[in-house]
Amino acid sequence: MKLYKTYKIYIRSKDVPKLDSEFNSSMTVNLKAGLNLHSDEKFRLRLGSCEVPHTFYNVSKYVSNDTIYLDDNIVQLIPEGNYSVYDLCDYLTDISTFPYNTVYDSINSKITLTNTDSTTHIINFTDGFAKLTGFKFEDRQINAGLSLTSFNTVNLQSIHSLFIHTSLASTNVISTETNSFQNIIGKVPVNRLPYEILSYEPLYSNFDVELDDRNISTFNISIKDQNSNLVQFNGVNFELSLLLEVYKEELQLISTRRAEPTPSLPLTVPLPVPLPVPLPVPQVVEPKPVDLLPTSLSVIKSEPIDIPSPNMDNHEIHDAILSASLLDLEGLL
Repeated sequence: MKLYKTYKIYIRSKDVPKLDSEFNSSMTVNLKAGLNLHSDEKFRLRLGSCEVPHTFYNVSKYVSNDTIYLDDNIVQLIPEGNYSVYDLCDYLTDISTFPYNTVYDSINSKITLTNTDSTTHIINFTDGFAKLTGFKFEDRQINAGLSLTSFNTVNLQSIHSLFIHTSLASTNVISTETNSFQNIIGKVPVNRLPYEILSYEPLYSNFDVELDDRNISTFNISIKDQNSNLVQFNGVNFELSLLLEVYKEELQLISTRRAEPTPSLPLTVPLPVPLPVPLPVPQVVEPKPVDLLPTSLSVIKSEPIDIPSPNMDNHEIHDAILSASLLDLEGLL
């Protein structure tokens, strides 16, 4: 799907009606114009930003950690407020109905309770008070004059995170608290000291909550802690913004142009492979010896040459020698 349209919704808690007169963290948002989707569209929602004051307490009945039980009876309600560990230890030591001296060890961040009464007592640790002081959620007996040190460290950060809920049905957010889908659109970390402003803008998050709703005109928003308790801001207002996006399905363009015929390639008929023809084996003819010279030469003897007598002249001698030579040559031919 492709992003088609975007809406920015700015909400001030003081402008909208409250769902609970005791809390301003639960309210109704009414969009008079209303937003409607077509059949091929879908809503996606995300938390744009928020500015929330840290005016909630770390000890309060709204986080269920302000009650002290001793011998199965309520002996004290701790006044609501933001306590340091030393403030808490001083207060517990000063309670007359809670006969325990309370000491904090800054090395291991644990508390030691010492029974200053002459009677054995049983402390009934509630879940909230046990987490606050580092003890286990159980009943512990401390005899007179004896001490008990907390098993865990002290935890005065009663609210770890703020979860922004809506009444709009989401389809892609799952929480381990219920192991099912939740309508949470954002989580704001508590990273400021009490009475400072929690300013949060998820610049690096592209996560959108997919909504099943097709029409949005009125919806609820609430801010809860990690245990799904409404946060008590003690009357201090806050602001937040929502980013509502409309996604539209992309149409698949179908070409109406007639497709060009694909030229057919000529069929290639395989040529027959000629069988190999055996080559004739050449016959080796041994050459006959050729007599280059005659076996016998017939020598024709010339007739005896008459050597002239010494009284013959030179001319006659020369003619006689020439005649003899010619006769020898004729014999050779």
